[in-house]
Amino acid sequence: MTLAADPVGFVGVGNMGGAMALRVLDQGGAVVAYDVSASARERLAAAGATIVNSPAAVAERCAAVSLVVNYDDQVLSAVLAEDGVLAGATPATVVAIHSTIHLDTLEAVAARAAQQSVAVLDAAVTGGVDAAARGQLAVLLGGDARAVENIRPVLSHYASVVVRAGDLGAGMAAKLAVMVVSFGTLAAAYEGLLLAESAGVDVVELARVISHSEAQSGIHSFFLDARARLLHGDVESSLREIAGHESPKAQKDLHAALELAMRVGVELPVTRMAHDEMPDVWGLRDPASERGRS
Repeated sequence: MTLAADPVGFVGVGNMGGAMALRVLDQGGAVVAYDVSASARERLAAAGATIVNSPAAVAERCAAVSLVVNYDDQVLSAVLAEDGVLAGATPATVVAIHSTIHLDTLEAVAARAAQQSVAVLDAAVTGGVDAAARGQLAVLLGGDARAVENIRPVLSHYASVVVRAGDLGAGMAAKLAVMVVSFGTLAAAYEGLLLAESAGVDVVELARVISHSEAQSGIHSFFLDARARLLHGDVESSLREIAGHESPKAQKDLHAALELAMRVGVELPVTRMAHDEMPDVWGLRDPASERGRS
């Protein structure tokens, strides 16, 4: 069984869910939607979606229900409330939770759904609203393999990369790891610009230089691939080949940055941590073995 020919249900549309739903409509699919926002409802109705008055009504009409809200309490309400998704669901329903939430919340919803033989998948998305509109999202799935395959054709409307990361929770864990990388990068960028501004550098020009440098070197993309291979047990990883000389150079550079920070009077906690953990970053120490000795 697949869900490709059935209408796709959306609960809690907003900007991201709206872009996903509009993409389904653009691809010739049918959409049934519920949103508390009148403007969101009007936009989807104008595009041809069927608007209903509760999450339960979405589940009554759709075997695939995509949940796109922001916070844990909204997920709990949308699924478990008296007029929530489970009130209209059947054992054929697959609920894909696209929201980034805590694992305890996900597990509580899945456990309650299991009492009705309803499949719940964590289906975290990355890429943003524009990517959804182009059909270029990535969806990171956790949960039952058969349910994943059933819903894959639905997700393909708005995602070009659909990955089953593992059992329930694996998709969410993958998304949280993405957020660690993304927001950690933002924190490092903040510190770098703060340091430069405090030292009298034109930060607008510097931001342009940093973007140019990354585009030319591709170091972040290289590192992600090489470090992942090393963690996966690939002893031939190219990271090992360069770690011996790059890690000390990196620590030297970051030490100089920390000295400059002291001179200009700014605190750089992310930079300090990066300096101290650089051997682990480059794979010169095994973090697992270090933890085992502590």
